[in-house]
Amino acid sequence: MLRDITERKRLERALTSQINLFENLLVVARATSAQPALEDTLRNTLDIAVALTRSERGSILLVNRGGRVTHQILARGDLPAYASREIVNQVLEGGLAGWLLRYGQVALLEDTARDERWLTLPDQPYQVGSVLGIPIKYVDEILGILILMHAEPYHYTQRDVEVMSAAAQQMALAVRNAQIFYEQQRMAERQMILFEVLRSAQETLTVQQTLRRMLRTLAQLTDWPLVVLLEPDAEGTRWSPGLWEGRLTPPPDWALNGEPEDAEKGRACLLSQATTLPGFPEVASFIYAPLQADGRVTHALLVGSDQPYAFSDDDRALLAPLADVIALSLRNAYLFEQVNLEQRRLQSLIQSSNDGIVMLSLDRKVLVVNQQALNYLGLEHTTPADWVNRPVEEVFRALWHRSPNVVRVLTQELRRVRAGNEPVAEGEYEIAGRILTWANLPVLDEAGTALGRLVVLRDVTPIRQAERLREDLIHTMVHDLRNPLTAVRGSLQLLVSRETDLSRGSKQLLDLAFQGSTRMLDLVNAILDVGRLESGRMPLNLEVVDFQTLASDVIALQQPLAAQKELRLLLNVPHELPPVQVDQALIARVLQNLIGNAIKFTPAGGKITLSARQLEESRLEVRVQDTGPGIPPELKARLFGKFVTGNVEGRGSGLGLAFCKLALEAHGQSIRVESELGAGTTFIFTLPLAKG
Repeated sequence: MLRDITERKRLERALTSQINLFENLLVVARATSAQPALEDTLRNTLDIAVALTRSERGSILLVNRGGRVTHQILARGDLPAYASREIVNQVLEGGLAGWLLRYGQVALLEDTARDERWLTLPDQPYQVGSVLGIPIKYVDEILGILILMHAEPYHYTQRDVEVMSAAAQQMALAVRNAQIFYEQQRMAERQMILFEVLRSAQETLTVQQTLRRMLRTLAQLTDWPLVVLLEPDAEGTRWSPGLWEGRLTPPPDWALNGEPEDAEKGRACLLSQATTLPGFPEVASFIYAPLQADGRVTHALLVGSDQPYAFSDDDRALLAPLADVIALSLRNAYLFEQVNLEQRRLQSLIQSSNDGIVMLSLDRKVLVVNQQALNYLGLEHTTPADWVNRPVEEVFRALWHRSPNVVRVLTQELRRVRAGNEPVAEGEYEIAGRILTWANLPVLDEAGTALGRLVVLRDVTPIRQAERLREDLIHTMVHDLRNPLTAVRGSLQLLVSRETDLSRGSKQLLDLAFQGSTRMLDLVNAILDVGRLESGRMPLNLEVVDFQTLASDVIALQQPLAAQKELRLLLNVPHELPPVQVDQALIARVLQNLIGNAIKFTPAGGKITLSARQLEESRLEVRVQDTGPGIPPELKARLFGKFVTGNVEGRGSGLGLAFCKLALEAHGQSIRVESELGAGTTFIFTLPLAKG
């Protein structure tokens, strides 16, 4: 019996074809996933495609999203980079490769002689009769193209198209994975190179040393034939090589007149694939990257090769951040040199200063000290380097056996400035026969944050000796003048008090002489009193005094003088204030001096107020306030010095305020002034309250 088995045979053939296709796809999958490296993946993909289609040869190209070829394996085998680039450019412009990229479809060229899509190159070393072109697509993105070739026309069948169309999906997945792996690998390499170049600049070197080390590291890691740093001239129109590394050497006096022709201003990096440099023909391709700082180009980095098409997009991607790293390192190196120079200048200034200088950190360590400070402290057998970064307590221990009083003063001062931003303090002490003044100043940054304290020591021994000699001389002269002046004044007073036959003019002269001798004697007595107060030789006659009564008596004495100037003299002292314990005569003179000054400087129509209030349990605060013109700032700082006077008519000897200050300090109290130009002046002092 005969049966028709045509359909069964057709199904068997179809099943066999599917099994073969599946096996082929499995082979493709295994082959393309065998190696994660991109070059190995491309080679395996091409080899299995050639084997599946019984091709004689093939080419594979990978492209980026801009259509630029990034990797290729050509049927001609290994060629120089420039030769490969020329072939790729030709087939992309007028061959099948360009058609595949444009349309993204499989192309079957059964007979190349009859298909205009095939471009036969002039020096092609083999015959091509038929071609199968497959785009490698991942989703909708073309990753590359695969071109298979055979010398005989009509070699490829529809089955080959089906097999390779199906296999292309597996190839695309493998290629995409390999690309990701490649990109990660390249990124890691770039980061490693960036890290090594940056690390080479971390040491505290000069600008030239930093740049030399960075360029050498870059050339060694990348194997680039030339790495050169270009420096502009003053006009910025001529760029000369400052430093370079690599096997290529710039010609003598070589320079670029401006940036390369196709460079764009402000562009981070420019890739020139086949461009020679003017005057430097050995360079056949180069990458150019400007180095920018503060928005302007300060230098340029040029990487060159003697081969065309020697650089890739990967090289450009690496050079862009390298340019930023080198620009930053260059700027930091310049800043370091400037800071180092200023530090040396400051160190030289500190060490050559006649003053002793010590800078302390907030954690009480010695940051800076000069030899003069060590000499002043009696540590002259040590050097500044012996004390830097050591706790200040170690300095105090070394000083203790020489001057424990000085250590106590300095310890107390350091306790006062725990936060670091406390105001300036000054003092004076004697150590090893020297009289030293000290000033403790805060060191602040621009934001006002405390960084430490600066202690300045100054030897004032010669000044104090001269002052002592001057005071002794003045005291001796004034003391010797007082007796004859007293005699002269007494004689003049006797003549004035008697009735004589002198003419009116002679009597006026006699009165003037008597007044002049009185002022001279008062000045002599004031100088002697100030001298006794300064030296502590004036004993205080302390007694319990009702301040309201004392103030009233002084106001009554000053009232006639105030009335002559049309001034109001006001007393604002409560009767219930507790008594004070003072030398009544000295405090009366203090009040007279202050009120007398106020009367002298206050214009007609003004007022002067004497007020008092209990400040605390142990002190009374007294204020003498006027409505005068105020005290100029340049006079305010030295107001309580001796022989300091204002620029007004009828000014005194300049000893009144100095006497007030010394008299109050003898009582253990203080005086200060508050004044603004045009807003009057107020003198404020304290007095001790009587105990019990």
